[in-house]
Amino acid sequence: MTTYLLRSLIDRCLRPVLIGGLLGVLCACGSNSNNVQVRVVQNTLLIGSGLSFQPQLVGTHSVGETIAVSNQGTTPIVNLIIATTGSSAFAETNDCGTTIAVGGACLVTVVFTPASNGAVSGSVTFDYAGGTTQSASLNGVGTAQSVSFNPSSLSFGDQLPPTTSAVQAITVTNNGTAPLSSATVVLAGANAAQFAQTNDCGVQVAVGGVCTIYVSFTPAAPGAAAASLSIVSSASNEPIASPSVALSGNGSQLLTLVLKAEGQNPGLDPSIGQRHVNVVPLSSGRTVVSYTLTGATPSSWYFLANTGGLAPMSNTGSDLPVRTSVALDTEVGLDKATIYSGAGVPFALGTQALFAMGHTTVGGVGGQAVLIDSAGVATPFAGNGAYETVACAIGSEAYLTSVSGASSNPVSYQTQGYLAPLTAATSPQSVSLGADPYVPISGSLASDALACENGTTVGPVAVLARLQPGAVGLDEYAVNAGVWTRVSTATTLLTTFLNTGTLNGAAVALNDTQGVLIFSDVDGTASASSQPRHQLYYVRFTLSLPNAPPPPVTTPPTPVPPGIQLIDTVPVAITNSALYEGLDAAITYSGNGNDFYITAYQAGSAATGQAANNRQVLTVYDLNFTAGSLTPYTSRYQDTNWTGSLSAYQPNEAPHAMSIGVSCDGNVYVGASVDGGAGQGLLQLFRLPVRAANCVAP
Repeated sequence: MTTYLLRSLIDRCLRPVLIGGLLGVLCACGSNSNNVQVRVVQNTLLIGSGLSFQPQLVGTHSVGETIAVSNQGTTPIVNLIIATTGSSAFAETNDCGTTIAVGGACLVTVVFTPASNGAVSGSVTFDYAGGTTQSASLNGVGTAQSVSFNPSSLSFGDQLPPTTSAVQAITVTNNGTAPLSSATVVLAGANAAQFAQTNDCGVQVAVGGVCTIYVSFTPAAPGAAAASLSIVSSASNEPIASPSVALSGNGSQLLTLVLKAEGQNPGLDPSIGQRHVNVVPLSSGRTVVSYTLTGATPSSWYFLANTGGLAPMSNTGSDLPVRTSVALDTEVGLDKATIYSGAGVPFALGTQALFAMGHTTVGGVGGQAVLIDSAGVATPFAGNGAYETVACAIGSEAYLTSVSGASSNPVSYQTQGYLAPLTAATSPQSVSLGADPYVPISGSLASDALACENGTTVGPVAVLARLQPGAVGLDEYAVNAGVWTRVSTATTLLTTFLNTGTLNGAAVALNDTQGVLIFSDVDGTASASSQPRHQLYYVRFTLSLPNAPPPPVTTPPTPVPPGIQLIDTVPVAITNSALYEGLDAAITYSGNGNDFYITAYQAGSAATGQAANNRQVLTVYDLNFTAGSLTPYTSRYQDTNWTGSLSAYQPNEAPHAMSIGVSCDGNVYVGASVDGGAGQGLLQLFRLPVRAANCVAP
């Protein structure tokens, strides 16, 4: 240190003085007050060197770096002020206070938080009483993480709930000035849980590097779903600079049109028209489609289909439709107007399709049928002919029911019932059941429906439904080696309806103890096309057998009456909206859980639903038997040609217009005869994926 010294005999310090910019005290030495010594007091502040920070992500905080401070002087440092200058990116804290004692030390900690990309400089300053301002330099570089996504959005389209879509990829490029380290891919939005991602970005992506994110969509339910995808910095827990990726999908499945009547093929001639479409999926994965070709000389035709459309048949070497049976079409001795393909069912554990064959006028008794295998070979069975013939099968046992009677009495032919067992060795033998024990209700019957199964609980059973204006009769039969025994002594009657018009278009589907009936109710309300308005309804019911063992319970069970028990005592409407009336429907068990599939052909006006029926749609619904919930399984399908007036549409043919079946190839097939605007039906075949794999032999 620098000392200015005056000697005296007496040391008496008088007052502080400044000499040469140094702080000292004036002292009298000895007895002579003129002998004065100025002693300079050293309060030396020592600080460490400046700080240079590692590159730091913009908006993130560095680890604190320290500067050591000490007082190497002989007096305390007082009124100490420490501050950062030059840039707000630097911030300091310290434990020095405002005074540092002689020999004391403290630390100043500086944190670097860059606000922008690039070099940043500043300093820490130290001011104190009697001292010169000192400083330590501060330097750092701000870096930025920035990524780009390609593509910037993903659309998964229609996906069947709850199946998972194909994976789509997003390429991520690190456009920033810092490595992409331990970043997290985040899915956000109300439907984020319906999207999933994996990625190969790893621990770090270098500047200019790329990685890939793989995204899939699994809709939980029908309806639109949307979410967003972004990358969040592990350092800031905030999205890295980039637009997010928009994700979208639809929890629904559009019906895919497999084929339609077009071209000059004789079996699919759109100028003639097709009616009475029936589809029967086989265990081979192929589906047999049978239908009636209308025109001056109606005839029955069929073809094989798969996911791609028409499938080749070994009997012809072609995939073109063929005539089912000339013999059945031209059989003499029958009072008939046209032959038509009746309801079809799987036969012989699904290796063949059984189609009942009926006529549109009366005469004779007993039904006719044809068996078609997966190679396309048809085996006809000629009976005596009948007005209405429907079929069902349990394994390799098949049954036909029909109504018939004298052609001169259009009422009596609907009040006689017949049962005809069918085997591969013999033609069906018609057996009159006399007073028709199926439906002990009076009046003219408009239509009937038949379903059979070998239920896990109920065993081999059949359910027959007959309709008349204002009432439906349901009967359950135990089936044993061709003998049918009614389970209950009385027919279950459903008489509560929303409307009071003619009922028709009945169909029944079974799943062990569960059953569903669908039908069309013509309410008599005239639309703008002067046609009665139709509505479609479903009714759930349960089956039971007499003396069936009850399920194990801890308390005595409530006795269950044998036969059919109605769950829905009031029919439930099947409708898209109030704008659509129901023209026709078909039903099948989904093969999975408690779900049944219903396909509905509906029409209406965009404005009121009553005018001209100029908007036609096809929809498949999922009916959960337990919950009683009916939800769209597909979006509405509307062909551009389905816009003509239905003024020439024949309501009495609606029950034979469409069919639905679940195939072993993983699809639901829907065959429909839709109105092309000229009064004739046009065949169209659709498919859509099933929710769960199902290939159980019937």
